Amino acid sequence: MSITVTTRSSLQIRMPLRVDPEQEIVARLIEASGETGLQVDPVSIVNFYVALKSKPLAILAGPAQSGKIALVKSLAHVLTDGDCLPSS
Repeated sequence: MSITVTTRSSLQIRMPLRVDPEQEIVARLIEASGETGLQVDPVSIVNFYVALKSKPLAILAGPAQSGKIALVKSLAHVLTDGDCLPSS
């Protein structure tokens, strides 16, 4: 996305809009979690990310196969640009 700036001399300069890096990470996390098949509302994903930003420890609780591991893997994938260490 870009924005057009018009000066008095009618010279138009195209300047790219800067996206907040945090918003970009959250948007990529929401997209990545959707690609894994997680059906989580975006607000919960934002809350998860904000919780980890404020304290680097989170305890995810829920029934088996509810997507806890998939969510963490999605976050790792986003933060490392897909260059995660393979799981053993």
